[in-house]
Amino acid sequence: MDKVVADTAALPILRRDMAIPPLVGGGVFVTPDGAWLREGSEEFFVALGDPNPDYDAPSFAIKNLGFIFVRVVATSVAEIRLHPRDVAPAALRSLQQWLQSFQSHYSNSAI
Repeated sequence: MDKVVADTAALPILRRDMAIPPLVGGGVFVTPDGAWLREGSEEFFVALGDPNPDYDAPSFAIKNLGFIFVRVVATSVAEIRLHPRDVAPAALRSLQQWLQSFQSHYSNSAI
């Protein structure tokens, strides 16, 4: 199977203080307050409240803290993981804004 490489550099990822471009295969988390943090980053572990977890920190953050996980899988395909009971409205709004820009970017590039 051929690996698809998407040009994601132009896609905006919203964050309170800076843009975090998505990477194909690399994931980002949307925090309950709508900030975007790279998977495995120091900022993620600070937001988690545990700098050195000995458990599945990404799943814990999604299931218990209301984080949303987003990964660009291929051109125009994104994997999104969330726990419906715990996800925060601000996180969903931030994700919705990103999805609109993601959709717009790929629908415009296909023309």
